[in-house]
Amino acid sequence: MAKKKLEIKTIEYTSQQWHERGRALYGDDEKAWKFKCPVCGGVQSVEDFLEREFEAKDGRRKFSAGEALGRVYFSCKGRWPLPNEKVREFLGGDKGVVSPCDYTAGGLFNVCKTMVVDKEDNVHSIFCFAGDRDGSEGDEKGNANNG
Repeated sequence: MAKKKLEIKTIEYTSQQWHERGRALYGDDEKAWKFKCPVCGGVQSVEDFLEREFEAKDGRRKFSAGEALGRVYFSCKGRWPLPNEKVREFLGGDKGVVSPCDYTAGGLFNVCKTMVVDKEDNVHSIFCFAGDRDGSEGDEKGNANNG
């Protein structure tokens, strides 16, 4: 019996195409865009990060809007848990917690299905837009079936 090769369908956008898709789904304000974690399925926006804290060089503080915008499509909000928030461990099983988790696209395992190619031809793995059918549910071109 022949072995089957595991293939994960991905969708690739240029930076311009990705921004156009975000604006079509959510409008011009990128802080209102929503993304779906590929591991736990949690939906997050910049607002979710603004209430979270992280350890900075100058001590523990909350994310600024710009810092949140740089993480919302790249890391699950569970990497920076709220007080008393249970978080699913990416490699440790769910332990009864579904979302959020501690996954980041910058780690050893990349399970993101959306790739964005920047102007310098660097490819960035990012979370899919929430509510869109790109990456896992849409066609190869990222066309959503919103009907």
